[in-house]
Amino acid sequence: MNATLHAAIVNALASALAPAQVYSQVPQDATMPYVLVAEASGDQWDTSDSDGGRVAIEVTVISGYLGTREALVLADAIRSTLGHGEGLDLEGAATLVDLWTSQPSTDILDDGRTTRAMVRVTVLLDDIAPTTA
Repeated sequence: MNATLHAAIVNALASALAPAQVYSQVPQDATMPYVLVAEASGDQWDTSDSDGGRVAIEVTVISGYLGTREALVLADAIRSTLGHGEGLDLEGAATLVDLWTSQPSTDILDDGRTTRAMVRVTVLLDDIAPTTA
């Protein structure tokens, strides 16, 4: 399930944030600005009639623009694009109950020129389909 959710988020952001690139793993030759969608982590629970879970994903913007403006604009676009999960295609792997994002946090990396903005995405899921091995 986490892989399906991760792919849905990457796909939604890639189309909305162009020309900024969106990666799951950043290549050596990546040019800034770019967005890194970390692997999902979370916990799953079940009841007598439903399997659900909560998943957290860290989305990071890396920008070479002097100051925080570009990173914050992209972080706001991430939050706007993901909304409350409308339009994310989970391919029948689960029902998206809700999605919320944190306010972005920013910092300047050790080189003094690169800005990082981070947005935490939390997703509540229900009816998680069993995985086959």
